[in-house]
Amino acid sequence: MRAVELDAVRVVYRSGWSIRALVRGDPASTSRVALDGLSLVVGPGESVGLTGPNGAGKTTVLRVLAGLVVPVAGAARVAGVDVAAEPTRVAARVGFVSVDDRSFFHRLSVWENLRFFAAMYGIGPEDADRRLRRLGALGVDGLLSAPFRVLSAGQRARVALARGLLHDPSVLLLDEVTRSMDEASRAGVWGLLEGFCGAGGAIVVASHDPLDLQRVSRAITLVDGRLA
Repeated sequence: MRAVELDAVRVVYRSGWSIRALVRGDPASTSRVALDGLSLVVGPGESVGLTGPNGAGKTTVLRVLAGLVVPVAGAARVAGVDVAAEPTRVAARVGFVSVDDRSFFHRLSVWENLRFFAAMYGIGPEDADRRLRRLGALGVDGLLSAPFRVLSAGQRARVALARGLLHDPSVLLLDEVTRSMDEASRAGVWGLLEGFCGAGGAIVVASHDPLDLQRVSRAITLVDGRLA
C-alpha cells in the first residue's frame, strides 16, 4: 500500500475582496494557484524531501496531506485513506510538525503541553511518559519541567517533533523542522527519523537545507506548484 499519494492535486488560495475591486464594482476576488495538478507517491519506509523557492508549494503539500487545506481538484490519500473524505482517520496516521507551530501553551511546562496533546489522542499520562522515553534521541527529557515560553527556537522544534511522534503515526510531515537546531540536535533527530523509516514509516519533509536533503531517499524540487 502507498503511504502517501497525491493525484493531480490543485490548490487555489483566495485572498478575498480587494478594496480596488470593490470601488470598481468588480466582484471578483484575487486568487493564487499554490499547487497545479501535482501528483506524488511516497512508499512505506521512504523519505522524500521537498525543495524549491519560497512560494513553490512545499508547505501546501504538507497541509493538504494533513487535512488542513482542501484541494479544489484531485485527491490526497494517506495509507489508502482519502484525506478529504475521512480526515479523522487520517489524523490518527499523520504527525504534522512545523517549525512555526503556535499551538503550544506558553505558560505551561513542556510536559503539561505534551500531556494535553497526548490526551487528544486518547493517550494517558503514564503511556505518554513511556512513549517519550522511546524518543530519547530528541533530548526533550531534560526540558519537561521548563515553561514552554523559555525554550529556544531549536528546543521548541524538538518538542514539536516529540508531539508529532507521540501517537505513533505512520507518516511524518515535517516543515523546516531542523532549521533552528544545532548540529548535535540535528544529528540526533535524523538518526531517529531514519529509524522511523526503517520501521516502515514514511516521511515528507519541506526544507531548504542541503544537509536535510542529503539524508532523504529522494529530493523533489517544486516550482510554481508543479514538479520542476
